[in-house]
Amino acid sequence: MNKEKILIIDDEAINITILAQLLNIKYDILIATNPIKGLEIAKKQLPSLILLDIIMPEMDGYEVAKELKNNHQTNSIPFIFLSAKGSSQDTIDGFNHGAVDYISKPFIKEELLARIHTHLKIHSLNKFLIDNLAVLE
Repeated sequence: MNKEKILIIDDEAINITILAQLLNIKYDILIATNPIKGLEIAKKQLPSLILLDIIMPEMDGYEVAKELKNNHQTNSIPFIFLSAKGSSQDTIDGFNHGAVDYISKPFIKEELLARIHTHLKIHSLNKFLIDNLAVLE
């Protein structure tokens, strides 16, 4: 059985290392240390989920989110903002930019895993419904 792919886009190597170690047992992990590369990987690999930092040089996570949503190849890929920005307004801004969830750093390992599992399941069920609806039409 193929593992689901999760793309981590974060400019901090330590964050990527921690996340990859936590997730690589159950998922195939794709990494990008800059947002431009992250968008390229998303278009080529079509991951099941993206973990996206907000504060990055060159292009922030909100701009990446906009690019993901405006591209027909990537607009259905769910993404979770995983950010050090933790105010209520930051969370609202994250959802307003299309995130399916928003997790503040430092995160609680079990909570992160539960949220990832939930969003992957929702994404899988949504894809199943869309594929089967196309067959019925």
